[in-house]
Amino acid sequence: MAGRFPGAASIDEFWENARQGRENITQFATDGQEGRSVTGGHPVGAKGVLDDADRFDAGFFGLSPRDASITDPQQRVLLECAHTALEHAGCDYQRYPGAIGVYVGGSQPDYLRRNLLSNDELVAEMGELSLALSNERDHLATRISYALDLHGPSLNVQTACSSSLVAIVTACHALLAGQCDVALAGGVSVTLPLRGGYHYEPGSITSPDGHCRSFDAQAQGTVPGNGVGAVVLKRLADALADGDHVHAVIKGGAVNNDGALKVGYSAPSVDGQARVVAMAQAAAGVAPDTIGYLETHGTGTRMGDPIEVAALSEAFRAGTDRTGFCALGSAKPNIGHLDAAAGVAGFIKAVMALKAAELPPLLHFQQPNPMLDLDRTPFYVTTEHRPWESQGPRRAGVSSFGMGGTNAHVILEEAPGRQARPGTQEAVVLPLSARSAEALAEGARRLADRLDTDEDLHLSDVARTLQTGRREFGVRRSVVAASRAEAARALREQPSDPAVAVDGIVGTVFAFAGQGSQYPGMARHLYAGQREFRDLVDECAEAFHPELGLDIRTLLHPAVRDEAAAERLARTDVAQAALFTVQYALAKQLIAFGVQPAAMIGHSLGEYTAACLAGVFEVAEAVRLISVRGRLIRQLPPGAMLAARAGVVALRPLMGEGVEIAAVNAPEAVVLSGSPTAIAAVRDRLAAERIEARLLHTSHAFHSAALDPVLTEFAAEAGRITLRAPTIPFVSSLTGTWATAEEVTEPAYWVRQLREPVRFADAAATLLAAGDLLLMEVGPGGTLAGHLRAVPGRRPEHRITHALGHRSDQRTDRETLLAAVGQAWTAGARIDWAAVGPDEHARRTPLPGYAFERQRHWIERPAAPTTGRRPAPPATALATAPPAPAAVPAAAAAPDAAEPRPRAGLTTRDRITDWVGEIWSRMLGVDRIGLQDNFFDLGGHSLLATRLASRLSDELQVPLFVADVFDHPSVGALTDVVIERALDPGFLEQMLEIRDEIAALSDEEIASLMTEDGSR
Repeated sequence: MAGRFPGAASIDEFWENARQGRENITQFATDGQEGRSVTGGHPVGAKGVLDDADRFDAGFFGLSPRDASITDPQQRVLLECAHTALEHAGCDYQRYPGAIGVYVGGSQPDYLRRNLLSNDELVAEMGELSLALSNERDHLATRISYALDLHGPSLNVQTACSSSLVAIVTACHALLAGQCDVALAGGVSVTLPLRGGYHYEPGSITSPDGHCRSFDAQAQGTVPGNGVGAVVLKRLADALADGDHVHAVIKGGAVNNDGALKVGYSAPSVDGQARVVAMAQAAAGVAPDTIGYLETHGTGTRMGDPIEVAALSEAFRAGTDRTGFCALGSAKPNIGHLDAAAGVAGFIKAVMALKAAELPPLLHFQQPNPMLDLDRTPFYVTTEHRPWESQGPRRAGVSSFGMGGTNAHVILEEAPGRQARPGTQEAVVLPLSARSAEALAEGARRLADRLDTDEDLHLSDVARTLQTGRREFGVRRSVVAASRAEAARALREQPSDPAVAVDGIVGTVFAFAGQGSQYPGMARHLYAGQREFRDLVDECAEAFHPELGLDIRTLLHPAVRDEAAAERLARTDVAQAALFTVQYALAKQLIAFGVQPAAMIGHSLGEYTAACLAGVFEVAEAVRLISVRGRLIRQLPPGAMLAARAGVVALRPLMGEGVEIAAVNAPEAVVLSGSPTAIAAVRDRLAAERIEARLLHTSHAFHSAALDPVLTEFAAEAGRITLRAPTIPFVSSLTGTWATAEEVTEPAYWVRQLREPVRFADAAATLLAAGDLLLMEVGPGGTLAGHLRAVPGRRPEHRITHALGHRSDQRTDRETLLAAVGQAWTAGARIDWAAVGPDEHARRTPLPGYAFERQRHWIERPAAPTTGRRPAPPATALATAPPAPAAVPAAAAAPDAAEPRPRAGLTTRDRITDWVGEIWSRMLGVDRIGLQDNFFDLGGHSLLATRLASRLSDELQVPLFVADVFDHPSVGALTDVVIERALDPGFLEQMLEIRDEIAALSDEEIASLMTEDGSR
């Protein structure tokens, strides 16, 4: 559900105002309004004001500022409300597989009549068709379906004051008939003036003093108000099966018409209202005495209130003789009569009462209207909110009656109870997104507030809702937490990395480290909790068992992290097998989550993992090759390796005999390899030169001449394996460039890869040159992440993360993995959230909606009807030199813009460009347009393109067509077309000179010339 009402920006605020008995009618001074009439009428300064009705997030819905300014505020606020309602329901309309229908109603388009059609210049500029499409009530529903890309039925329901409740009943019938799977129903009313009263006439339905007193002895009439509301409906069985949050159940509803048996066309009818209430009760299959609350139409008029109570009594008396058991309520004393939105406002209020199990007070009620004979009816009135006591399921009725006789009534029942669930401390990932960093920050703040204040909120429900029930926008961040408090803290913290706009991200890169990063117990929590990971570890461990003579699972997941396990894991053959197993299983787990690698990179042994994932060899073949590799190396004499913080040039003079460069990981991160004695000596020399160095946890001198004795045997083993072309690109740490099929399908490549230095720095530089990437280290520790950060050419857009922590990390393995998944999502990965979790019992839950970035889009009503058109002043020049085009205000659209550049010295093309740009600016309502800006990216559409082509043709006297705008959608490109098609270049030049002369005139001079022309 969603709604904005007088004094309430949300349904929660609306309910709090109702339960506290607050009047949200704004009182205005009546100075300047028309005085008393001969009939005793007078101005009343009162109205239920809808805040920000003139403001709108145009960019969110793809509208240009100009389009937004000519669109009826009813369409605008209803668009925002529709999106918010679907968000509140946890329904991502872009991913929802079923049909979503739209059923809405609205009030008369005052904005069109008062502010737009009275402006002749605007009508001539935009055309009557554009104004009609953007304002007439016929387009309320279809505007929503178009903007949100909904494919179910899209119907306007117009029955005056009962429109929105009739829309709800109509939507229910469509759902039951299978015409849609989800239905959005509601209504809107934004009447003008936005902040101003009305003229009271005796005998009318309006109140003479600006207050509405439903069912009270002093009731004299209603007060107008503005508001909007929408609800999302679904078949109950589907909602429960899908884990939706059910606010209430519509047991039944009915619609009818009074017919002719009443005083007059606009008068209410006891018979008609009684029949519709009885029909709804019959459809719901409920007895009248099980209904504990009625949200009435309750206009507070002398005629309407007695008729409504009489009709309700007649309907109830068909099933019960009890008195005083059903409370009467009405929202109109609180917010005014919202016309087409009145029904949905009452509906939402009744649902909120059911949810809270509270009866709200009827504002301004002191003594019952004696014509009601209330004591003899089933009804009573409460003047303060109280608990709603009930022996059975709580039920409420909602009425709405339209002028003209179309009546609607709905029976609501509290939502079925759900089995209580214990709170869990399992970590979840919370993805958040928006169209801008500012909206994202505000959305994070609102969610943090809800997490802090709603103790009934399950974090797993929040995660499921954000993961599957929210539209995914381009600016993103993610948070991993195991409790509401932890999540709220993380959301309030300034993220270490700014929000990511996914448009520029090329993809995620998997990075695999070499031997040395392994440790006993690595990934043991994942083995216990992730089925996919566990199955893959089991597969690899069983394949390695006959090769190694031991089960590596006893080392990866020891009961106690003992020294014996660490000693066995230090064996070269065991370490390489364990590392490959964890890397491969973790990578496949990430892929199962939806994190597909766009590319990969591996350091030494890590390249085997990359090659296996790329399909160069199967898992069984990788196991065999790695086992042989490890066994052959283990047979060699011991060696040592030293990591130095210095470059190759600085190290060579200090290396000495028997020491080789084994790896260049970064410009100042080089690994040396040799015998233990030689490495100890070079370590001393480095210390003397104050060069930082540390011994690596390796048993042999990898990537050095020490491996030469085993190369022939390893080559023979590699030759027995079928090597295939990679299906996923990866960078070779042997060559430092992209691995080719010709290279990696030759056994000699893998022999060289064992013996020659690791050129990781070159490989990383090649990778970073590919574009903006998310670099994800897949495996234990974070060694490669550090190297990647040190590679020259790395930009902030190159984001680095890791999917498994170091043994000293405070986070659990699952939390680290989820953080990596969240990072991949922020970079644009399509995550399979069902695979990620949370647990299968998680449900959707209402959360704060999108933080719209509203701006004022409003055309004021002219002081007097406009006639004639002043010649348009010239625009300031647009940019003429990409790639950084100057964006300059058009004078017609922005009177306070910067001064136009001098006309002298401009080429003919520059002047035509200015002219074309100024027309664009007027049509789009965009102050600043770059030479290469795309018309459609700025909010243009087919109808506006037609108007633009026509306007350009008229003003420049050049034949242009709508296809030209589609084919040449920038100012620069369209200017070329204008110059090419100019029928008479001399005439066009003359027009430019006249335009320049007009630009040099003052307003007074132009007015004088126009007066002279008119007199002649």
